[in-house]
Amino acid sequence: MKKILFIIAAFTFFIGQAQINIASEGTVLTGTCGNTFVDSGGAGGDYSPNENYQITICPDTPGTYIQFEFISFDVEGEPWDFLTFYEGTGTGGTVIGTYGDTSPPDIGACTSGTYIASSDPSGCITITFESDGSVSYGGWEADITCTTTPGGDTIPGGVTPPANSVCGGSGAFCADAGVLEFENTADTDCVPDAPSAVVDNTCLGSAPNPAWYFIEVGQAGDIIVDIEQTTGPGGTGTGLDVDYAVWGPFNSPGDACLDFTTGDCTGAHSCTGTAVDCSYSIAAIETATIPNAQVGEFYMFLVTNFNGDPGYITLTQTNAGNPGAGSTDCCPYEVGLDPTSCGATDGIIQISLLLANTSYTVTYDDPLGNPQSVNLTTDTTGTLYITGLGAGTYTNIDTGTAGCSVGSVTLTSGTTPPTPTITSVAPTCAADGTSTISNYDGTLTYVFTPAGPTVGAGGAISGMTVGTSYTVIGDNGSCQSTAS
Repeated sequence: MKKILFIIAAFTFFIGQAQINIASEGTVLTGTCGNTFVDSGGAGGDYSPNENYQITICPDTPGTYIQFEFISFDVEGEPWDFLTFYEGTGTGGTVIGTYGDTSPPDIGACTSGTYIASSDPSGCITITFESDGSVSYGGWEADITCTTTPGGDTIPGGVTPPANSVCGGSGAFCADAGVLEFENTADTDCVPDAPSAVVDNTCLGSAPNPAWYFIEVGQAGDIIVDIEQTTGPGGTGTGLDVDYAVWGPFNSPGDACLDFTTGDCTGAHSCTGTAVDCSYSIAAIETATIPNAQVGEFYMFLVTNFNGDPGYITLTQTNAGNPGAGSTDCCPYEVGLDPTSCGATDGIIQISLLLANTSYTVTYDDPLGNPQSVNLTTDTTGTLYITGLGAGTYTNIDTGTAGCSVGSVTLTSGTTPPTPTITSVAPTCAADGTSTISNYDGTLTYVFTPAGPTVGAGGAISGMTVGTSYTVIGDNGSCQSTAS
């Protein structure tokens, strides 16, 4: 743990104009709707150490419900400083949510959900706040509204979380190219913590605001990487607490995301199994070491933003070029994100390790062998995405990067359709024979070779020619369920 939790109750009282200050405690029955809910420091100040407050806020009008729309939120996080919201007029009601490491749902205009609101018949909400004896933050400010909707109104708008906020969307890090800098994942990105298995099997005490990156080893040897997080680009501004864990080696980045329980860490930089290195200190600069990396191996980095403040993270290989140092493979790397279901065309090919904010013409052959060409621009991490793809193998993927070979990606459907089975009744004359797909799936499209037959209701086949053999593929070939 970064700190030892201890709480000493302290009481201060303050109510500013049009503000309901948590330090006032007690129950507020009037003048609530349209006011602002703030921490003990008010809208412009920090809360204090050793706070332990409880307040109940009720609506002005019977039949309505208190609702909070947060304007700002800056709390150290559990188990040190945190707010808890309860249904009704006391702490015996259902917990609506606890907010510290996790921000209130409307901060950053998350993509779904509702504001923090009461669904209790009283329309009231009870809030408690606790802070430990050391670091204090800016606190919070929330508009109080009264809604006629139990549980709160729907949050408008929305943000798209960074692709690399989950392991499967990890970006690539080419250490040989110098410093990799990218915007961190912040509380305003509305991103869930990394899986609990990560915390359970590393030295991390928590894993908020995750960002995932991988490297491919191009030359054998030790790889030492500095990880720095600051509020400004290029190491400027104020340092932010950064934590990390490293896993490997793996045959591909996808393999790294399958199971986080095959390694463990007993403390900082003391890891076994697939867990390679780890640190959970309060430092803004950390150093990760991968010993004796081998050519073709992949290693996965998880970098977390404990404070949740917006900022920038830089990764720098500090031993590049030294005797015995390894290096990374800097050729573009392709990763496939499978379609969500059989026949879907929402598959993606993600190509990393390109120049940031740069236009590329990417050529490739689709699963039927047809040449394709798309013009795409990379994002700030040097990654581009070919979207709208169905299942199948995409070959000869070429970004025109000198000295690098073409790539290949296979996308697999999330759901395999039933294999079509054709049952035929031989005709006594040319007109009265029948053929049927006996395990017919009405969601699939059936394609016949040679062309001509069609599938009707219930799987009945029409348009077949006597004496001709046919092959049928379910779902236009995407899922490759074939019968003859």
